[in-house]
Amino acid sequence: MSALHNRITPIGACRLGHKVTVTGTISMVTVSAPHAPAGVEAHLYDDSGVIELHWMGRHTMPGIDTGRHIEVEGRIALHGRDLAIYNPRYELLS
Repeated sequence: MSALHNRITPIGACRLGHKVTVTGTISMVTVSAPHAPAGVEAHLYDDSGVIELHWMGRHTMPGIDTGRHIEVEGRIALHGRDLAIYNPRYELLS
């Protein structure tokens, strides 16, 4: 992704409906309960804010761990009142 998207958007500058590439550190990862629909949620933060990442239909996401630095790409949506990206493409950075 980095080679294709040299413009990184600060999380705090993300706007609803825009397609963005953001980088940050994962602060939290939650996996849905066994009886619930499959999904993984992570919170990604940078110096400007936090955004939720949601992968639907998955029980695990390789490399998505607390403290991991990643780059993600996707369209900004809402989850409740919070900004989110659903099923983002991602690249592990460290």
